[in-house]
Amino acid sequence: IFPTDVVNKKVRNGESGSIVNTFVIPEDAMLGNYTLTLSLGEDKKEFADILSIVEPTAQNEREKYTYSSAIISSGNDNIKPIKTLVYTNEYSKSGEALLCGDGEGRYGVFSDPEAKVSDFPTIVADSVVTVTPSAHSKIGNPHIYNVNYEENDKYPYPGWNGLHLLPAGEYIVVFYENTDSRNTNSESETYWLTQFENIFRLIVPEREVGDTYYSLTFNRTYPLADDYNIDTKYRAGERVELKLELVTEQYYEVIVGDERAVMIGNEDTYVIYAFIMPAGDAYVQIKTVDVDISSAP
Repeated sequence: IFPTDVVNKKVRNGESGSIVNTFVIPEDAMLGNYTLTLSLGEDKKEFADILSIVEPTAQNEREKYTYSSAIISSGNDNIKPIKTLVYTNEYSKSGEALLCGDGEGRYGVFSDPEAKVSDFPTIVADSVVTVTPSAHSKIGNPHIYNVNYEENDKYPYPGWNGLHLLPAGEYIVVFYENTDSRNTNSESETYWLTQFENIFRLIVPEREVGDTYYSLTFNRTYPLADDYNIDTKYRAGERVELKLELVTEQYYEVIVGDERAVMIGNEDTYVIYAFIMPAGDAYVQIKTVDVDISSAP
């Protein structure tokens, strides 16, 4: 690591020992996972993802943005996302449209050449991410983009319960917030319906995993993707994905031990469920639930 770390040492056959090296992380180090490679002559040993660098949760408020009253939480950390106007419309009590106004929504931020992802409110998803809406507003599902503002094709709508189950990395999250002024001023002669798009930055860190590998057993395997190996073993704390064949007028419930897996995405003709491997062998129940889809009138 440093020149002073290079030493000559004689080692007897069968002798073992250890040494501690200190790594200085530069202030401008890029976020991400790092691999450590140890070498001795022609021999090398690689330790993948030995170090993960993420930014701490931060509000990162800037004067150029306004912020929602909705609160995004993970563990004990909280942020308030950027708030952008999509539309606001005024109506009479009878429902007649009086005034209509449009905003740029997320595009106003995404298209700004001076916008920096590092300036966005940032939360590190060490656990389930929750949203607490402001009073009298309704919240939509999170929509996932990469840091280049491109929609994530595989995990576009993982749901709030699935955000922490996304692959380790950095994402931009957008979600709708709708308000109705009748909820706060019912005596007014007119009312406003308004929609915002709220934006925040999500970092999913690499998880700490145990050393012991455990197995999964299934009540049935035929819905699983053909390339899935049911003999695969996982370490406690490891993120696991199961791809199940897409079914029409039905959906799956996937229960791992006492926990419910979350459907976080889709790929080709499969839906993707994710969960965190428990500390021990686990039994996976795949249940199919029928959905009654009414015919068009």
